[in-house]
Amino acid sequence: MSPVFGHGRLRLYLLKLLDEAPRHGYEVIRLLEERFQGLYAPSAGTVYPRLAKLEQEGLVTHSTEGGRKVYRLTDAGRAELASRQGELDELEVEIHDSVAQLAGAIREDVRDSAKDLREELWNAAKTAPRPDRAEGGGDPWSGPWGDKDSWQRAKEEFAQFKRQAKEQAQRAKEQEKAAKAKTKAAEEEARRLREQSKAARTAAQQEALRIKRRVEQQVREHAAKGDWPTGLAEGLSELTKGLAGLADAARWGQPSDEPAPVEHVTVTRIDLDKEEPAAAPADLPPWTATDPAGDPARELERLLDRFRDQVRDAARDGGVSPERLAEARSVLGTAGERLKRLMA
Repeated sequence: MSPVFGHGRLRLYLLKLLDEAPRHGYEVIRLLEERFQGLYAPSAGTVYPRLAKLEQEGLVTHSTEGGRKVYRLTDAGRAELASRQGELDELEVEIHDSVAQLAGAIREDVRDSAKDLREELWNAAKTAPRPDRAEGGGDPWSGPWGDKDSWQRAKEEFAQFKRQAKEQAQRAKEQEKAAKAKTKAAEEEARRLREQSKAARTAAQQEALRIKRRVEQQVREHAAKGDWPTGLAEGLSELTKGLAGLADAARWGQPSDEPAPVEHVTVTRIDLDKEEPAAAPADLPPWTATDPAGDPARELERLLDRFRDQVRDAARDGGVSPERLAEARSVLGTAGERLKRLMA
């Protein structure tokens, strides 16, 4: 077997051929021979056991059509092929190089064979005994070489072999040229994929940075107004939508083998079940003042009364819309639950 398919490479290339279209075993063998331009063809004993092994691993499945097993990739097989795309690109380049080397070796063998045949014919002609004209006065073409017709046939056969050898050498040269062109095309495709992956990775990093800044801005704006629950909810919504977009592989193209630079994002965890430290007395409005020497339960009731008065006055002055009512409901619900946990 060709050294190109060492270390599980034939297994990977079989996955590639089945990814192109479902195929039966004989078709796989024929395609491999075509890819090597007739210079290499695997046997059935090489291909069929590997197809059976791939099926055992769950990467390939088969159905019987017209008395033949037709193999096709499973989702697991497509996933493995996608994860080894970089290795597959390298394998394509190696195959084209191998074809070029095989073509060169065949051309060299043909040249050597023609040279050896010329030497054999020349040596045979020199060493063949010939009758002495002076002694026998016979025909110089008599003897082991036969008559002139035999010698002419030998010359024609040699000319035909030489012509065939030249044609084979020309075909090998053309195959080598085609293999080099394919190698160059594969290298260009690999370079294009690397550039595309790099550009997609850069765009994804910029998008992640934009999402981070947008979420931070929303949370800060609402926190400055004292409405941190709404800011948190909108920030989480924006973050969820942004992450969904970043997870779309079709948007950013195929992944690259090169590791992507890590975007360092600082995340602050907000524990809604954990009580935040009380604000400093200087930050509280005057109506929250209490008598430290008074009864705590009574002071709490007075504080709640003043709170209700503050909210009622603000609602009377500014009016109550459905949107404000919904936000007030959210704030009161959150505050009420915190107070219940505090008093429990």
